[in-house]
Amino acid sequence: MTVAEKLPVTTFLRALGRMTNAEMRDIFLLILITEMLSLFNQLSKKDQSAGPNEALIEVYRRLRSGDLATIENAEI
Repeated sequence: MTVAEKLPVTTFLRALGRMTNAEMRDIFLLILITEMLSLFNQLSKKDQSAGPNEALIEVYRRLRSGDLATIENAEI
């Protein structure tokens, strides 16, 4: 096998630690959850809305920049 050939990561992990599918699934889930929490933390720092109404107004403001952004207009 040359360096350019692809090998499934599951095969590599199984060869290293003789892992079962369930163990690998648990590792991948943990990595996925960690990455998702990190992404959520980054996004929530950028989010200035304090509640649903403010969020709705912000979405409306971005979509209809020329219109008056009020909760009444945004709900229509």
